[in-house]
Amino acid sequence: MAQLVCSSSSHPPIPLPHNSPVIIGRDPVTQIQDKLVSRQQVELTADCKKNEVHVLQLGSKPCSMDNKLLSKGESDILCAGMTLYLISGKYPHTVVFKEERKRHGSTPESPPVNKKVKKTEESDDDSDDPEQAEICAKFIAFKTQMQKQKKEKLTVDTVKEKVPLKVVPSGWREPEHRLMVYSYEGAKGSTKVAGFDIDGTIITTKSGKVFPVDLGDWRILYPDIPGNLKKLAADGFKIVFFTNQMGIQRGKLKPHDFQKKVESIQKKIGISAQVLVSTGSGPYRKPGVGMWTYLQENMNSGIEIDLENSFYVGDAAGRPKDWVKGKKKDFSCGDRLFALNIALPFFTPEEYFLKQKPAKYDLPEFDPRKLGGVPLFEPVTAIATSDSQEVIVMVGSPASGKSHFAMKHLISKGYVHVNRDSLKTWQKCVSTTRDALSRGKSVVVDNTNPDTESRARYLEVAKKAGVPSRCFLMSSSPTHCKHNERFREMTDKSHQSINDMILNSYKSKFIAPTLEEGFREIVKVNFVAEFDDKNHEKLYKSFLLEK
Repeated sequence: MAQLVCSSSSHPPIPLPHNSPVIIGRDPVTQIQDKLVSRQQVELTADCKKNEVHVLQLGSKPCSMDNKLLSKGESDILCAGMTLYLISGKYPHTVVFKEERKRHGSTPESPPVNKKVKKTEESDDDSDDPEQAEICAKFIAFKTQMQKQKKEKLTVDTVKEKVPLKVVPSGWREPEHRLMVYSYEGAKGSTKVAGFDIDGTIITTKSGKVFPVDLGDWRILYPDIPGNLKKLAADGFKIVFFTNQMGIQRGKLKPHDFQKKVESIQKKIGISAQVLVSTGSGPYRKPGVGMWTYLQENMNSGIEIDLENSFYVGDAAGRPKDWVKGKKKDFSCGDRLFALNIALPFFTPEEYFLKQKPAKYDLPEFDPRKLGGVPLFEPVTAIATSDSQEVIVMVGSPASGKSHFAMKHLISKGYVHVNRDSLKTWQKCVSTTRDALSRGKSVVVDNTNPDTESRARYLEVAKKAGVPSRCFLMSSSPTHCKHNERFREMTDKSHQSINDMILNSYKSKFIAPTLEEGFREIVKVNFVAEFDDKNHEKLYKSFLLEK
């Protein structure tokens, strides 16, 4: 028999009996909740005599084997040593054959699970195999538990009430996309939480380098840390580690390796802590509060956490260069902002463990809590639309809010929308503008238009048509735009992320528009946030950037 093993250990191995099709996808067995993964994503049929697995793609989103993509209906052979990604680049799994496990002298300790196993006449009969009998018994127990949890979830969803978990599942899990959690056996909820970052707070490198050279390059930061944490536990605090590990998303750090490292740290300290790991970008990355929210809702037995009597300790505190003579500035302010977003008392490692006085620090230039109180336009006498035909040239960075503004104030009023994202080239944008003007329509050019050259194209078309032009300049700062992009990334799964390189590219090309270019008026547009969802408003008005 073969087994499909999750590379991130987020679920138990899935048995693949000889010549019996097994269908896996988004379900309680794999614990995948990403809707990009179909419920029936791939069909796997193992040939244990040849030590290979036939993979048939069923879902609409392609899977991949190493670097080869499989579209719907396509198939290929998966061999030992190859990696199957349930969708391209995500949810990696490998296949392990029974003989291979014996050769390595180990068998998986986790209960294997299966789904839609179709018995065929050609299947091997392993009923006399004691190991296989144990696997089947564990499989039945695990499947029963999954079905029970699914029924409980359906009941909760139906009555729209939250029923707190009384027992927190132990071990490592990956319950959400880019979130990995660990809870020790018998973990209980508490009103008091002592939260800690890991790198630079609980441990540092042995080598003295900023980043560890290997998995063993770590030591406890201060000698008093183990005793301090043990005292907290004795005083009724739940110890919880919160850590960002972008290296996992980037493929530089294997989840299993990091899990072993955390287990070694806990063993060295001599205490058991719950651990939440943000494995990439998204809502769980600090300073976003996603990890804290998940702890409260799923890992604290339904007990409400008392924020005033809890606290958080981290080294990313926004301290400037020479906050202590000779010290470098902190690489970010992420830990301090994480605590600030939650309203937790915050300490640096030096303040908490060494009892040093609080050091000076700087908050980010952009403070989302202070948004509001500005007019939409400057000058305030400006109007959005004109009664006569015109061309409006938008100028603004990606994520500055210009498309939202154009849609709400101009396109909804009948202005023809010219946008390079949809038309692909500036030549087509110019042609569409010319055509719309010839039909007597007003036009809004919703592109970044950072320099005089890009704007001149539309000014020339308008001039030839005898139509005036106005410029609407978005006032959002580069940091504000990055905040907007992070917010969209966290709230819209369909959003295609814009990286910092693109945002910085706009900044380097930007030349402020002037009336001398041919504009009748230049209107500055301020960002005025409006929300239909109170949770989105709360999220937007919290710190989302680490620096």
